[in-house]
Amino acid sequence: YGNGNAPSMRTLRYTSSLQQQQRQSPPRNDRVHLVVSPFERTLQTARAMRTSLEHRVVRTDIESRIREQEFGNIQQHRGDRFDERDFAYHRAQQQKVGRFWYRFPTGESGADVYDRVKSWWFESVLNVNTRVGYEPIDAIVVVTHGLTMRFVLMQLFSWSPTTFHSVWNADNCEMYVLRKDLSKPGSSPYILDREAGDIPKSSIELWVEFVSGDKRTFTLNNYLSIPPPRTLRLDVVKHMLAEQYPEEIVSDDIVSIEFMPFVTSGEDGEDFVKGITPSGANCEKSDMIEQRKRRRGGDQQHPHNHNRTRSQSNTFTQMATEHGLQRCDSCTCPIPTYNWMESY
Repeated sequence: YGNGNAPSMRTLRYTSSLQQQQRQSPPRNDRVHLVVSPFERTLQTARAMRTSLEHRVVRTDIESRIREQEFGNIQQHRGDRFDERDFAYHRAQQQKVGRFWYRFPTGESGADVYDRVKSWWFESVLNVNTRVGYEPIDAIVVVTHGLTMRFVLMQLFSWSPTTFHSVWNADNCEMYVLRKDLSKPGSSPYILDREAGDIPKSSIELWVEFVSGDKRTFTLNNYLSIPPPRTLRLDVVKHMLAEQYPEEIVSDDIVSIEFMPFVTSGEDGEDFVKGITPSGANCEKSDMIEQRKRRRGGDQQHPHNHNRTRSQSNTFTQMATEHGLQRCDSCTCPIPTYNWMESY
């Protein structure tokens, strides 16, 4: 369950709905292990839910590894009022660097949260019903936070940071249901049950070049529906763009597509890519800016710097055309150095 400021009316309505279903149908005997983040809002949500689950809960754990991201001790009081300027500054930096990468002072980065969520999954979830002395269970109910839910799915389905940044945060009390499917390979054979729970929303910004020479930015919705490696499925992407923008796009008119989850505005308003270290070359930031200018055809303003709906990172940009990766003008390295994991 995703959780923001809880318990919300959605939580209470959902609990009421469960109670009504129980009155209309015979009680089930599923044994539940309830796992809850230690934050007050998640404890409140779990308390509201227990009125419907109490007869099934055989064990409850308060698990710190699924808590919200730690934003650090950056609150400052000026006089007798709270000053939000420091937190706002770090939030702005997070939006430039990306939620997965940016670490708050005395706090955590998204990658830190990912590591502890993955530790919890492998040490606790995958060991359920193998511990001596514990009553077997049939299901785990986890009350946690939207970011944590995204990281559970990230480690489960091997998402790259590119894909992670395309996924929207879950709304308050949205519910993702993972069902075990033993036909799947690996130690975590789980799939998202689309009928029993909600489905993550996703979108990504694309810089599209047409045969006319026109270059425009479009938001591609439902990015997760593309089978991995996603950034190489250009025919699928073209078809989806034509379906989502029928009055603006004909798929055969598209020359190239740039996937842009990690691009931000640099000094003097220029766009550049951070964190890329091409193998066998030492491309400076200024060189990267000039190369991007040449690919655009001059100093025209890049159309990507508007209508952003979520934090986006600038560590990886995948330039893909039907003829392969673009290359530096000053060296033989591709821009950027290609990493297969970034395709997912």
